Amino acid sequence: MFDDISPGDELPPFERTTDFANWNRYAAVNDEFIDVHMSQAAAQAAGQPDVFGMGNLRVAYSHNQLHDWLDGRGDITTFSCQFRALNFLGDRLSAHARVTGKECVGGLELVSVELGVRNQDGDETMPGSAQVVLFDGVPAMPAPPPATRPPEREPGVFLDDKTISWLGRPTDPVVSLPVDANDIRRWAMAVYYPDAPPADLFDLHAAAEVSWGGLVAPRDFNPFAWVREFHPESYP
Repeated sequence: MFDDISPGDELPPFERTTDFANWNRYAAVNDEFIDVHMSQAAAQAAGQPDVFGMGNLRVAYSHNQLHDWLDGRGDITTFSCQFRALNFLGDRLSAHARVTGKECVGGLELVSVELGVRNQDGDETMPGSAQVVLFDGVPAMPAPPPATRPPEREPGVFLDDKTISWLGRPTDPVVSLPVDANDIRRWAMAVYYPDAPPADLFDLHAAAEVSWGGLVAPRDFNPFAWVREFHPESYP
């Protein structure tokens, strides 16, 4: 696969038209029943014309695109994005990605992509980038990048001193509940709706045949959803 990949290659898109059916399923698995996603009055009070979708659902759509393209032959090593526009009811979202480079590092085949999620008007709502590693036999992941010091920030209209004070400050550790097969299945069913999720994210026998040799959660899976001490209303 590595030899067949070239900078400029476009990945097959992952497309969804989103409404409450998509959002409610995602809210159910991610404990994200936030009023601006459910109530027009709450969204309008926040200055928006109507309810809007979860930013993290678009992250899931980009992960789905990468997962489907890799088809069990690799995994995501890094991922970053920015939310630049909102996803309103009935928007047609298209996750897109393009190869920007590839290299071998420490015997690992790494591929870099630029990605994003556009709406039906062609507006980029979530520009980002990712790196994937391709597997040849036993899965192997590159070492994580070194930690960096958070950049200094100046107070602004929306960025106040209290928020800035959290830069570089560790939070108390939170331990997830045990993650079982049905947690992974439900997440995959929610983010792939209305299509069925890939077999390797649902079926134990199919998962045993691909890279990791067992059922593995998608990279955007949130193990802290539905932990009493760590829910949206408690975020600092």
